[in-house]
Amino acid sequence: RNLNEYWELKMKYCEEENKVLVIRNQELQKELEAAKTNVPEQNLQLAGCSPQPQKDRQCGITKADAGKVTLDNFQFIRKLGKGAFGTVVLTRGKLPGGPEQLYAIKAIKKRRITSSKISDIMAEKEALMLTSGHPYIMTLYSCFQNKDNLFFVMEYMSGGDLKEQLDEVDVFSEERAKFYTAEITLAVQFLHQHGILHRDLKLDNVLVGSDGHCKIADFGLCKLGLFRHCKARTNCGTPFCMAPELVNNLPYGQGVDWWAVGVMLYEMLTGSPPFYYDDEDTDDEDKRATLDQKILNNEVDIPDDMSLDAASIVIHLLMKDPNQRLGSNGSVKAVLWHPFFKGIDWKALQEKRVRPPENVAKKLEKDNKRLSKVLKDDNTSGNINRKLFHGFSFVNYFVKPG
Repeated sequence: RNLNEYWELKMKYCEEENKVLVIRNQELQKELEAAKTNVPEQNLQLAGCSPQPQKDRQCGITKADAGKVTLDNFQFIRKLGKGAFGTVVLTRGKLPGGPEQLYAIKAIKKRRITSSKISDIMAEKEALMLTSGHPYIMTLYSCFQNKDNLFFVMEYMSGGDLKEQLDEVDVFSEERAKFYTAEITLAVQFLHQHGILHRDLKLDNVLVGSDGHCKIADFGLCKLGLFRHCKARTNCGTPFCMAPELVNNLPYGQGVDWWAVGVMLYEMLTGSPPFYYDDEDTDDEDKRATLDQKILNNEVDIPDDMSLDAASIVIHLLMKDPNQRLGSNGSVKAVLWHPFFKGIDWKALQEKRVRPPENVAKKLEKDNKRLSKVLKDDNTSGNINRKLFHGFSFVNYFVKPG
């Protein structure tokens, strides 16, 4: 009973802290909106902003954000992906004060967004606003909307994701896996320092740029206000990447992200996750139950050819008890100082002065195909609650495109 009361009080405290953070993020957005008029012209130019407002461009859609950014700013090239979250499209365009370049635009249909889902979308936006500019986290340049869709304008990573690259070679060399894991570690450290829990870290959500460096993307399941001693309760994430406390529906903290880092490192070194179940003759419910039991009860299987340092960090990142797990409870220095990362110059890596061991980013494909109807008009019957999307649009003047 005392333990339950403790967690209830702790969760109430964290919820209040989360509300404060959301308010701060709203204030940050107002500052970004005011930057164009409040920041001296010289500083605006350094930030990649034009001191002169662009003229509104006429196109037959509802204007967003006072006409600063609309679909008319972009030319569609090809579809990059589609899922339950929406559609991601490769575009070429120009944002206010920036050069013409390639962008990845994620579009989410408003009719599919419920009042509960909009809070997740706003949390994703606020997380990306707080982290844009970090060398190993996806940059968000702008958000805008029209009558049918919400749009995230993000940087385009031409190398695809780490899962795609791993599938091409089966396994990564230890040097390459170490390099990517080190960059991911710096990103996770930054997220946790700012109270952001990603909750869906996996190779599919780590993208590689043309320079060979990687960046964490897809903050659709992130949680704000989760500082060192705070706990969350929502059960979410990708099943084979979920930590034991998530599987058991227990309150959890930053340790779930470090568990996921261990899963990704193991997968890069061996070609498959440490815990998975792949039997086509078994139905989905039984598969999930078997997977959960493996995560809770099985020890990670270390291959004979894995180095001692690699085996050590994998074992410590995949500790069942989050209190003993490497990186949990704010002990990120224990991760940075682990022998596996011997030889990593963390300062140089943070400043992106370390060259990738293997530049395997895919070359940008030339694709001139016009996809003017990738985002079709939504004529589904029913009304859209426009008030849900108030305050979504913004331009990030403090991140220079290009």
